Formats: sequence, structure tokens, C-alpha cells
Amino acid sequence: MLFIFRKLRRSFFLPGKVRTYVAYAIGEIFLIVVGILIAVQIGEWNQARKDYAEETAILIRLKADFEENRELLKDQGEYNKQISEGLINLLAVISPQPDVVPEEVMVSGMISLARIPFYNPQTSEMDSLTSSGKMVLIKNEKLSRNLNTWEALLDKAESHHQRLREISIRSEERFSGIWHWKNHDPHWGPDPGPSHFSYDQQALLAMPELESAVYLKLDSNYYNSDFITRLSDLQQSILDLIDTELASR
Repeated sequence: MLFIFRKLRRSFFLPGKVRTYVAYAIGEIFLIVVGILIAVQIGEWNQARKDYAEETAILIRLKADFEENRELLKDQGEYNKQISEGLINLLAVISPQPDVVPEEVMVSGMISLARIPFYNPQTSEMDSLTSSGKMVLIKNEKLSRNLNTWEALLDKAESHHQRLREISIRSEERFSGIWHWKNHDPHWGPDPGPSHFSYDQQALLAMPELESAVYLKLDSNYYNSDFITRLSDLQQSILDLIDTELASR
């Protein structure tokens, strides 16, 4: 072992050209290592710059989507409110011995019973982020968490909307022989005018099945209102975080 150390020590003090070659070799190795490190650093800087630019573009597209979703959800909230009002007014006049009520109460209530709430948000950018794995480009951790929470809450809301659809369809089928669905729904399309067939208003209002159907739909509609509120608050939080991020760039 001592012999090896002596040989190495002498190699650093060789006379003439040999010593020059050794120094040159060490210098070459040093320059190569430094060059590699610089190249790696430049590559990392370039990638960071590209990621930053792409993140900015993603935030801009997300902002556009969620601004549209905010308006869609606002409309859905108004629609949901109309449904609840119609159901409450109808529920108030259902009894074993009902009085004759204004026809507009019947039309509003029965149409509300059949209405199907909906919320079809713009999800193109979120779908792209999820499928491409580019969600990691969003560096704001709170924004990233809120986006994931929004997707999960949206799935739950859609599941509840499906239940509301089933309730509405069953009600249409159950009362189609008694109530005429041709009566105008003021929320959609041109007025087709009232049905030409008469119906027994008091017989319909005296049906316990109607009371159960209206109450079930109203209860589910209140639950839907809770989803609307939670989605609205979350979407606004997402927009605020996006605005903060974009303002800092």
C-alpha cells in the first residue's frame, strides 16, 4: 500500500512533458465536468421557463371555463328556486278535502314536479389536465386542491341530479292519466297552450300519492340547492386564486 502511495505522489512531480500532460488531462476533465453542469442548468432553466409559460396558458383557459361555469350555475340556482316555489305552493293546497285553487298554482306546481334540474359545466380544460397529467404544472397548492375538490363535488352533484331525474320521470308516468303535461311550462320554449282535455282538480289534490311525490321532489330539490351553494363557493374560490396567480405574472 505504501508503495502505491509513493508512486502516486511521484506522478504529480514528474519532470518535463509528463507533468504537463497530467496537468492538461486534469484541466480537460475539469472543463468537461463544468460544461456538463452548465448544460444541465441551462436545460433546467429552459424547461422551467416553458413550464411557467404553459402554466400561464392553462390558468387563462381555466379562468374562461370557470367564468362560464359561474354563469351557468347562477342560472341553475334560479331554475332550482323556481322549482322549489312551485312545489311549496302546490304542497300547501293538497289535502283530503281540497278547495278549488287558481289554475296557475296547479300548472306551476305540476310542471315543477316534472322539471329535471341540470348543470352541464364547461370541463374541457379540466379533462385535458387530468388526461395529460399536466395538473402538476399548477404550482399553487391550494388552487390544485380546489380543482380536485371541484371534480369530486361535481361527480356527487351529478349522482344526485340522476336521482332527481328518476323522481321526475316517475311522477310524469304516475300522474299522466290525471294531469295533462301539455299545460305550459313557462321556463322552456313557445307556449303550446293549455290542454283541451279537462281534469278533476280536486280529485288530483286529494291524492296522497301526489303529496308524497311533491314532498319527495321538494326534499331532493333542497339537497340540490346545497350542492349549488357549495359548487358556487368553490368555483368563486378557484377564480379568485387564478386571478391572484395571473396578477403576479
